Amino acid sequence: MPSSKLIHPSFQRRTEDGPMSLPTPMNFQEIQDRLMTCPVSRIHFADENGNQRTDTTTIEQMRTLSHSTRRALFQAWSELRFIISHHESELCKGWLQMSSPQRKKLLAKVCPEVPETHRPDLASLREADRTESAIGNMSQFAMRFRYLNLQDLSKQGPLLWMLDSRSRNFPSIFASADWSFIRLGLKTKIIKPHYLRGYTMYLNGEWTENTYGRLVPWEVDRTAILKYHRGIAPDPGMGLTILETPRDLLIFLVRSSISILVDILEIAITKSSLERISSSSKAHILLQEDDRMSPKTSVADYQSPAE
Repeated sequence: MPSSKLIHPSFQRRTEDGPMSLPTPMNFQEIQDRLMTCPVSRIHFADENGNQRTDTTTIEQMRTLSHSTRRALFQAWSELRFIISHHESELCKGWLQMSSPQRKKLLAKVCPEVPETHRPDLASLREADRTESAIGNMSQFAMRFRYLNLQDLSKQGPLLWMLDSRSRNFPSIFASADWSFIRLGLKTKIIKPHYLRGYTMYLNGEWTENTYGRLVPWEVDRTAILKYHRGIAPDPGMGLTILETPRDLLIFLVRSSISILVDILEIAITKSSLERISSSSKAHILLQEDDRMSPKTSVADYQSPAE
């Protein structure tokens, strides 16, 4: 038994008064009303005028959006893993032999929206007149991807580090970081996610394609509302915005890798390696059935290229 000195005083007083009893179950409305009385929770459940927020989408629409976003995310992730496992050395060689202007030209061709300077989100705020119209004209790209800019990516290391980390780690590893990167966009209301009450989206700690981004109703699992209230897991609208960030980033990395392999190194895209498709389909790669990584295989069954 631990010493009484190690027990929190409030907990010790409760145990001395008698056995602790479990709280009685509450329904959804009781949980909602209780959280609305908490000043911290009103940030999530109330609008700017203090009124209760209303849903901007239905659960069926949210499930459809989250499913399509997760599918595109894992499609791009499997494509990037395939490229790195087969052409990692060629990618490093091609990128390092390019000059800084050549890298900027390649990245601008892959994604014309990539800003020029470091921290484009702060640059947009400094240039704005701080009016609602000026802030509304700011680029959502700069707010969602403050680390994507030609000044930083044209150096030798950043793009290669991003290719290595994003291809070798499951997307849930970066969920908290992707969430923190968009906070400025949320604060300035440039990023406006959907809102849906009564559900929590699980991102952190999920390691399979079927469970990552799943929606958990509060009435079924009481821990879901606790994770949401404590900032551990987001609501469905915020979670969907977080899912869209790595999806677009992985597509950008796939297109950059293909551009290096094909345009710079002139590596032939054959059946045994990759098959390049038109840029109108966002550079998704059609993996062959006889390749080592088949799209029919579950993401959980993939082996790390380093293994």
